[in-house]
Amino acid sequence: DIFVMLGSQQKQELDVMEQQMTSWQEDGEEEDSKEEKSKEKSRTKVACLFGAPGSGKTLVGMELTRRLARAAQVDNPLVILTVADMQTSAPLMKSLAERSSDWGQEVQVVGWADLLSRHGLEEGKYKISDTTDYDYPRLLLDLSQAIEAAQPTGPVIIMVDELRGRHAPTVDKCHDWQALSHLGSRTTLVTIYNPGHTNLPVLLPTSCVRTTMEMTFRSSRKIIKLHQALVKAAGWKTILPYHPATEVE
Repeated sequence: DIFVMLGSQQKQELDVMEQQMTSWQEDGEEEDSKEEKSKEKSRTKVACLFGAPGSGKTLVGMELTRRLARAAQVDNPLVILTVADMQTSAPLMKSLAERSSDWGQEVQVVGWADLLSRHGLEEGKYKISDTTDYDYPRLLLDLSQAIEAAQPTGPVIIMVDELRGRHAPTVDKCHDWQALSHLGSRTTLVTIYNPGHTNLPVLLPTSCVRTTMEMTFRSSRKIIKLHQALVKAAGWKTILPYHPATEVE
């Protein structure tokens, strides 16, 4: 059970995000018109998770995705789990498949390249000129639209792990992800950002649900210390620019 594995901080963050993404109307408010309710729903379609390596971002993202899927179960949602730049056969992808196998509904666990190819998208077309980065906000919008076109009815819930914050246009010395505010009307997106690949502040839509998880699991801290000790003992000259807190097979 993923929820049991989470610490108190992760559980609190998770509960807050779930409430914000599944509650469209405050207690005591009069019922809005259908148009106003639709606008309200469109303002809470994106969750963004940040945090230190090993802080439980993936666990929280998966549990949030599971809860969103459960809340929409009556409408038979399409649920997709993927990891940016990872193949379907990668260890993390296998872990996602195992942990989602008991959700009680079909979950598609698909590698990034396979997911894009399946919907007729090529990552190379989104490369930002004169950089090594890509316009992932626009890519995610196009992916959302393509998936909705292939799935004419019902909600679409997508979780994308290991996103690189720098893969977005640079505006006012920020990585601009605000385009996610135009996500498809039936799509809910849970995004998890890799802290080692964001060298500028990330500019998000004001409508998104955002949380930064500060606390690192004790097991992750031990893995980090083990990695540092092995690097030192091996005499490696090049050290990874991030801590492989959870990148252990």
